[in-house]
Amino acid sequence: MIKKVIFTLVAIAIIFFLYLHQGRTLTTGEAIVRVMEQSQDPPKEWQNSIPENDSDLKEIPPEHIRAELKHREGFWNEFLNRKQWEVTIKYGSSEPTIVLDAEQGNLLIFMGR
Repeated sequence: MIKKVIFTLVAIAIIFFLYLHQGRTLTTGEAIVRVMEQSQDPPKEWQNSIPENDSDLKEIPPEHIRAELKHREGFWNEFLNRKQWEVTIKYGSSEPTIVLDAEQGNLLIFMGR
């Protein structure tokens, strides 16, 4: 009987911790700002995919920026309800997609040119 009570309390504590552990999700605007910040100083392997001139990024009209909030794949990500922002920026003939963690805004993947 005591083991069941202890197990139940531990399970409740774990669920409560996981609930509190999940951070606030970035808004659409915050995700787009993070993407623009990431594009200011990209790693070497991505420099050909991002406009060389900062003014090129600032002149992109809002209708050429698409941001989608999606669930991350994988058992633990689904269990913890982790999400990601997929931000696609269309400029010229390029249309790269930058994937960010929706809670911290960390860069996960950069796709496309």
